[in-house]
Amino acid sequence: MVSIVIPLHNCESFIKQAIESCLSQTYREIEVIIVDDGSVDKGLEIAKMFGDRVQCHAGPNRGGSAARNRGIASARGEFLVFLDADDYLVENAIEVQLNISAQFTEEQRTIAYGNARKVDVYGNPIGDLDFAVHPKDMDPVLVMLTKNPVTTCPLHRRKFLEDVGGFDETLPRGQESDLHLRLALAGVKFFHHPDIVYYYRQHQSAHRITDGVASRFGRTFGLDYVKKRHGQLRKKFGEELPLPIAHALSQHYWREGRAILREGYPDIARECFVEARALGKSRYIAGEWQYRAICGFIGPFRAEKLCGLLRRPTTTAQSDKCERSGPIS
Repeated sequence: MVSIVIPLHNCESFIKQAIESCLSQTYREIEVIIVDDGSVDKGLEIAKMFGDRVQCHAGPNRGGSAARNRGIASARGEFLVFLDADDYLVENAIEVQLNISAQFTEEQRTIAYGNARKVDVYGNPIGDLDFAVHPKDMDPVLVMLTKNPVTTCPLHRRKFLEDVGGFDETLPRGQESDLHLRLALAGVKFFHHPDIVYYYRQHQSAHRITDGVASRFGRTFGLDYVKKRHGQLRKKFGEELPLPIAHALSQHYWREGRAILREGYPDIARECFVEARALGKSRYIAGEWQYRAICGFIGPFRAEKLCGLLRRPTTTAQSDKCERSGPIS
C-alpha cells in the first residue's frame, strides 16, 4: 500500500483536484490522508465529500511539518508520498515510482524520485523542474546539498522516515531539504528517474500553511538553519569537510546571506558571507558568473544594491542573472 498524505490549510480552490488526482491513480492500492492544519475556509468540507475514500484529520495550525508527521503516524502504507493541497499528481505517478523502487531491496536503502512540471494557477504548463544534474556515483549527501528535490518528488519508504524522526517541526521552511539531507546522512541513497510525477502549482497566496507559525522564528533563522546543516555535516565527516561538501555548504551560507540582506539585516548577512568565505575558499560565491564577477570587484553589499536597481524598472537579462541565486529551498 502507498499512503498519500495531503496537509491542508485554506486551500478550498485546489483541494478537490489534488484528491481526485490521487483517487484516479493507475495503481489502486492507495490510501489518501488529509490533515487539516487550522483552516478557516471550506477545504476540509470539500475533502469530506469524498466519504470513506479519504481519511480526514483536523487540528490547530502548527505548520506543514507537523501536519505531515501526523499523516505519517496515521498511515498504513509501506510507502508514502507527500502532496501539497494546491498541487496534483500525474495519473501514473505511483505506478511508475513503485516499479522503479522495486529494483531496490529495503537493505539497499534507496529512494526513487522524479521530476515536477510547474503549472500556473489554471494548470497551464510553464516549465519543468529537472533534478538530474549530478553523476550517478556522486555522494548522496552532496546530491542533497546541490539539487535537493521538492517535497512530492520522492516515493518514501515509511521505515526510513521513521528512522530519522520524520519532518523537523521547528523549521518554518526548508523542511523537505532538511529531511532529505538527514536521510542521506543516515545512509539513504537517492535514485533519480526522469519521469514527471506531479504538477507543481505556481501562485501567490496569503494563506500558506506555515504562515501561522512563522512568527515564532526570528530574523536569524536562515543563518541558524545553515549552521545546523554545518553541524550535521561535521558530525558525519569531521571538522575538515571534504572539499566538494565544503564548497556546496559555503554557497548555502552565501545564498542565505543574500536573502537576509534583502530583508534589511546587514550584520547577520555579513556573518553569512564571512562563514561562506572561510568554508569555501575560492568557490563560495553562489550565482551566475555575472553576479560572481561583480561581487569580486565591489563585494556582496554593493553588488546586491546594484541587483536591486536592475530589478526595479523591468525584468532584464541582467536582473534575471541577479535573481537566480535566491534563499535556500
